[in-house]
Amino acid sequence: MKRFPVVGVLLLVPALGLVLMIGCSSAPKDGKSSDNKGKAGDSASTDSAKPKGETKTIAPGNAVVKGVVSYDGTPPEKKPLPALLAHKDKDQCLEGGGTNVIDQTWIVSEKGGVANAVVWLEPKSGSKFEVSDKAKEDHKNPAVVDQPYCAYVPHVVAVLADVQPVIFKNSAKFSHNTKYDGGVKNGTFDKALSPKAEEKVGPFKKVNDPINVQCSMHGFMSMKILTFDHPYYAVTKEDGSYEIPNVPTGEEFTVMVWHEGTGKKDEGKVTLKSGETKDLNYKVK
Repeated sequence: MKRFPVVGVLLLVPALGLVLMIGCSSAPKDGKSSDNKGKAGDSASTDSAKPKGETKTIAPGNAVVKGVVSYDGTPPEKKPLPALLAHKDKDQCLEGGGTNVIDQTWIVSEKGGVANAVVWLEPKSGSKFEVSDKAKEDHKNPAVVDQPYCAYVPHVVAVLADVQPVIFKNSAKFSHNTKYDGGVKNGTFDKALSPKAEEKVGPFKKVNDPINVQCSMHGFMSMKILTFDHPYYAVTKEDGSYEIPNVPTGEEFTVMVWHEGTGKKDEGKVTLKSGETKDLNYKVK
């Protein structure tokens, strides 16, 4: 009868050892947690710490891109706008004559040069242009848009984003109203301008699409503002000519041309040497 407790104790010893083995096996020998979430967290932290590709900054150079944008074919006929002829202010509007009374979309010279086209350069993906202090200084003065009769003059302006404002003037003998919707970045503007009045707006933030400006009092009046985050752009003059100075050298750029009547177009690549002047002529229609 006295042997039963001894036998019981002997049977309990292996069972107790099994329990202890199972308990110890749940932790690694080094004492660290084996939680899979902990390992995944360590891996994610390592990935996020990996350096990412840096954007290359391209400094100004001493090359020049210039040329002429011309109309491809026979340009549209120059004649007064029907809406202008039907307006109560038509007599004062017609006093401006010339390009002040025609459709402003296509202003083409006798030799076929197209005014108000915009030519600019775009860097490769992963690169950006440096906007130097000199570039900011060169563009600090406002772009001026006048309304001498019943047209905005000029019809298109391009500005350096975050630097260059725009002044809207009214040198006419009668009132105008200037308004635009610049979206979330540039807000809205809507203000009547009495004769001899002017109003400064901006600087503007960079946006991809042109900002359309209109006159509420003369619905046929409109103009465009294009914004750039670099200084390598130009608006063509009345003879279709343009010039872009201080272009960086030794880098490949894409030449872009925009016109209100045709939209934006990729005109191919260009790389310039130090001190080079490159003539690039384009046609639009």
